[in-house]
Amino acid sequence: MKPNIAAPISSNMKSSLLSALLIACTSLIVHAADPLPPADDHFAANMRRVFENDRLADIRVTFGYDNWTDFKDPNDPGRARAFMVYLSQHQFVQTICTPALAEQLGVDADAQNLRIFEGPGYPGQRLRVSLIWSASTSSTARNIGVGYPRQLRCSGEALKFMQKASADAEVMIYVGHSRGGGGPDTYPPQAVIGNAEDRQKVDFSFYRRERPGLKALKPHFGKSPDKPYFVVWTGCYSENFSSWMSDRLGDRPDPASVVLSTRLTRQMPWIDGIEGADEGLMVVTRLIEALQQHQPKVLFQKNLAACELDEMRNPEKPEWRLMALPSAKKTTLAKK
Repeated sequence: MKPNIAAPISSNMKSSLLSALLIACTSLIVHAADPLPPADDHFAANMRRVFENDRLADIRVTFGYDNWTDFKDPNDPGRARAFMVYLSQHQFVQTICTPALAEQLGVDADAQNLRIFEGPGYPGQRLRVSLIWSASTSSTARNIGVGYPRQLRCSGEALKFMQKASADAEVMIYVGHSRGGGGPDTYPPQAVIGNAEDRQKVDFSFYRRERPGLKALKPHFGKSPDKPYFVVWTGCYSENFSSWMSDRLGDRPDPASVVLSTRLTRQMPWIDGIEGADEGLMVVTRLIEALQQHQPKVLFQKNLAACELDEMRNPEKPEWRLMALPSAKKTTLAKK
């Protein structure tokens, strides 16, 4: 039976159509009134700053000397290798370090542990990831023994790279130990002195007292009036350095977007890869993907929350914090 298209519309049908039209109009009005990203969305603002000049993200990653439990062998060569595998699997290609780029990075172009990768970003944009690790070899016995002069050279190169990154990189990332509060470290650990039984133990009291990592970075961190735009420190309890960072960045007009840890961070070097094995590198890869895709802050924070090993997760206290440093109060004063 064909419908009678000329039949009059009943009052019930009129009511239904009017209701549907009202809902549609209301929906349009609500979406039209959706606010633009707020002016204080530091994450989106810094995303724009990274690409606004040359459409190339300058990302620098320093792997500190990452001894596994006291004086056992270092993990940073393996963590760097896993990261480079990730980059290669995501369309990044290793490139040479030119003399001009080496000068920008603060190291010689032939530095032993320096590697440069470039990969795609948002249409018309590129990401350059410059990275360096600290250990000369994967043997601590060799690094602090017959290979110590070479180790000092590698540690010094990594420190210079990190100092330059903290001064003028767009994205500054540190993957390594916090040394119990001493700050980032590219050198083999300081041992407890005076007790033969403690010669293979890290002297955390020395690091807490002297804070050598923070002292080494102090003249450089925040030296630029606006960089770094993004900072990631994945060492244990790195949120304890937030006040130090805020003081160093205190005179800049716009805050940096900073990711810090709230607890001991975990990695399992006996497992290949990053996912489910290395919490710090999971965070690094999520930030790179956010830059590639221009993710909004809410999506990045959702992905950040997933960068925890299941056995370490505490629903009441997420491991990673995204914050704006210096605080809104300090940046407001700086603008006046």
